[in-house]
Amino acid sequence: MALPVDPNLLVSLEALLRLRSVTAAAEALGVSQSAMSQRLRKLREGLGDTLLVPAGGALVLTQRAQSMQQPLREALEALELATRIGQDFDLSSAERTFVLATLDVGDLLVLPSAMHRCEVEAPGIRLRFRDLGLKDRAFHALVRGDLDLIVGGSPPPDLPGLRTRVIGAEPLVIIARKGHPHLNAGITQERWLACRHLVVGVGTGANPLDEALAELGLARDIAAWTGNMVPAPFTIAQTDLVMGMGKSLALRMAKLLDLEIHPHPMSPPPIQVRMTWHERAQQDPAHRWFRELALQVTLDCFEALEAVGSQE
Repeated sequence: MALPVDPNLLVSLEALLRLRSVTAAAEALGVSQSAMSQRLRKLREGLGDTLLVPAGGALVLTQRAQSMQQPLREALEALELATRIGQDFDLSSAERTFVLATLDVGDLLVLPSAMHRCEVEAPGIRLRFRDLGLKDRAFHALVRGDLDLIVGGSPPPDLPGLRTRVIGAEPLVIIARKGHPHLNAGITQERWLACRHLVVGVGTGANPLDEALAELGLARDIAAWTGNMVPAPFTIAQTDLVMGMGKSLALRMAKLLDLEIHPHPMSPPPIQVRMTWHERAQQDPAHRWFRELALQVTLDCFEALEAVGSQE
């Protein structure tokens, strides 16, 4: 059985399948819960499928609902894009929310500059920042349409429709508190290895740096792991631990805390910073503006690095 083409029902169907909640779908579309319940009843009757079924206190998608979710989303996105073709994108009056996923340093480095640009150029644009967390999950969210853009160091997995661009490189440095007993005379590999280390990561597994040390018959004394980069320098400032981080964040934190920045004794290659989006947004003028905004504020961080480097 086929459903008659009713744009309101199709939009409601996409929201119901994505949110798996009548209440949440109603809130997202700005209608009452009873109105959304009526639309769900019409959808079930028109499609001859229950679409959402209770399971363990939640609603889950039927097999047919799962199979139509992605094609429906793509069709609605294509329809929305088609209606924008030929329209001028007026920054001063645009109303839109963009969802950006970055590492947690993005909130500190990118958000202030991005919001300043929005306040000046596009007061109706709102930004929602999300932590990259498990990176593959973030890229899948980009494919689903739950994210608009990812800015981070990891290359995207082989997923359909992803576009990526390398926009800069982040050098790695070592931070330590001023007066660190092992680094008073400067940093060497031997002095660095004599320190205890704080590592940012989700577990205790080996990373490329430790693998490189192991090949040399060396190892770090890792005293602690943490899942977040931004709070970590506060621990460094109050202990004799040391840690590696990108230079842009290190410079910001050195201004806030009593920290010293040292060159990395292992001379690791800079981390490439990439911007990734989905091809469905390639020609969207609003998304193009948002990509340029993300690009520029990220490049501003690198330009600040170069300016500081030239003074050192």
